Amino acid sequence: MEYTTITDENINSFHFHGDPAGFNITSILAVPNDHKAKTLLLGRYKTDQATAYQILEPDTVLDELLATIMTIERFVVSAFVIVGISTLIIAVLVFMLSLRLRKREILTMVRIGGSRLAVNCIVVSEIVFVLLASMMLAIGLTFATGSFAADVMRFFL
Repeated sequence: MEYTTITDENINSFHFHGDPAGFNITSILAVPNDHKAKTLLLGRYKTDQATAYQILEPDTVLDELLATIMTIERFVVSAFVIVGISTLIIAVLVFMLSLRLRKREILTMVRIGGSRLAVNCIVVSEIVFVLLASMMLAIGLTFATGSFAADVMRFFL
């Protein structure tokens, strides 16, 4: 059973494997009484010499960690925006080149009696169909990734 706090009632349910005399103290939680005691404690352990001991202030460490996470988030969002813009430009380029390549086909449809409006509707409907199919595929892959990503990662790790 896991406990989030240690009380007098559950203290006896904890057990350790090994010889307790061989366990090293790896950390100490120091709570100074006032600002002067805190400053003295920080001064005692923050030296320029390389020692085996260090003192950490949880607020400072968490602030630095959150700043790093936010910086990484900005890079990831920027990368997504750049990839999205690049994808949009490539899609527009593909459609423009496709229309240019099919210029004779479109001209033939007009020559055999198709009105400009009907030909334009056919071309626009093809573009809309490709975009809708792409969006459906993207939504499906996003759903699949969200549903199975954890299982796939566990499989490979």
